Amino acid sequence: MQNEELERLYDSLNSNEERLVAAFILEKLKLDFAAHQPVLASVGRKLTILETDLFIASFGLYVEVSSSREDEEEHVSKDKILRQNRIPSIIVKTFELDWKFRLLEDIILYHEMRSGILKKIERDFPDEAERIHEKLGKDLKKLEAELESDASGNEASDGD
Repeated sequence: MQNEELERLYDSLNSNEERLVAAFILEKLKLDFAAHQPVLASVGRKLTILETDLFIASFGLYVEVSSSREDEEEHVSKDKILRQNRIPSIIVKTFELDWKFRLLEDIILYHEMRSGILKKIERDFPDEAERIHEKLGKDLKKLEAELESDASGNEASDGD
């Protein structure tokens, strides 16, 4: 990501705390995220659009950033609505000293939960799982070959 893109991305965030968490996600964890991602959720019998602070697409995880105990309730109520709709979300409390550890813990927890679901599917459908893994292996090799071909083609055109 270019410096100008990074500046625009960080400028789109509402607070220094959001920028702090975003920088940790992007620069330390090397994960892309979207800022102020809208989410459709039901509250009672009505649909509402919630705006989350960050969305880590590779984990399908919505992140709320709470900078103080005073604003925590707003994030807790939004998180509760997301969870009631079975939308994975976490709250990062930057006012707590161990917020990075807790963020990592929550990411790993969600990943483990999903991994457990996949293991159950693979256990219950072993033949299908084996065929799928074989197909994925072939598809991955094909994709790698295409990317390698594209990269060598770009290098040749760069030399012109």
